[in-house]
Amino acid sequence: IAKRQFFNQQNSLKKVKGTDTVDLSESIGEMLAQMRAKGELNHTQEDNLRALLTARFDGGERAMNRTLASVRDIQNMALLANFRSALIQLADVGSSVYVNGLGNTIKEIATGIKGSRIQPEDLGLLNRTSIEFGNVDGFSKALDATMKGSLFTKFDRGGKRIFINSSYNKYQKLAEKNPSAFIKKWDEVFGDETVKLMESLKKGEVNDNVKLMLWNELSEVQPISLSEMPKAYLEVPNGRIFYAMKSYMLKQLGLVRKDIVNEYRKGNKQEALVNATRYALIMGTANATVQDVRNYVKSGFDTEGMNVDFTDASTF
Repeated sequence: IAKRQFFNQQNSLKKVKGTDTVDLSESIGEMLAQMRAKGELNHTQEDNLRALLTARFDGGERAMNRTLASVRDIQNMALLANFRSALIQLADVGSSVYVNGLGNTIKEIATGIKGSRIQPEDLGLLNRTSIEFGNVDGFSKALDATMKGSLFTKFDRGGKRIFINSSYNKYQKLAEKNPSAFIKKWDEVFGDETVKLMESLKKGEVNDNVKLMLWNELSEVQPISLSEMPKAYLEVPNGRIFYAMKSYMLKQLGLVRKDIVNEYRKGNKQEALVNATRYALIMGTANATVQDVRNYVKSGFDTEGMNVDFTDASTF
């Protein structure tokens, strides 16, 4: 349904004759032909876009081999489904501070879950830690259960909630105080809908455009959809096992490339330096703090050389 909607919005939907099945090759070809006629693409861009759309809609929707999917799920359960690994998700707060600012992040943390304007499930992120955990083969049900039992899912959901609401706070302020900067930021994505989006934020509304904006922001730092995964991940389903537990770091590298490397290449050397300094300080501090907490938790189970009496209930 979503695939049909996507191509229908581009006025390029083509179906396999006599069925309701999307003819992927014809639909992509029609979409690119229209863009070419409008002068929106050169030949290199057209080839790249065709390859990306094919990878996303064809390869991306093919499942891994069931045995490999099971191996990956067992690996994730063994390494991630425990409380110490769950604590790693607290570092997501660092991403929010870097992208949305300290003030907006602290405001959301202080608000708490009951006061949050938007929940992750409002963006379709119910139980979606990462798209790489979203397979339906293997031991997906067991993986979901163990991730919930270890509080991994709960911590992840909290990090997502803090990020999307902090982003809302940031762009609401920008819409009110600097409309031109807001339009410059989002005009390429929303086009004629940009002003409506800005007005919705000023009124404190949460509609489909606002949710799409927040989804875009979160997808910059977390692998929450197939569209955020590398082309090779999409095209080689069985090769996805080599990406296990690497997708989050790949997104962080993508953020570094966008904010630091690309800005430097554009000639914005001072901005690139500022971004590099902020990223190193914020993310370094966040991850170091989380590691200290994990070490502290581990010490509770390792009494060698420590003055911890586990027979004394007051210890806990």
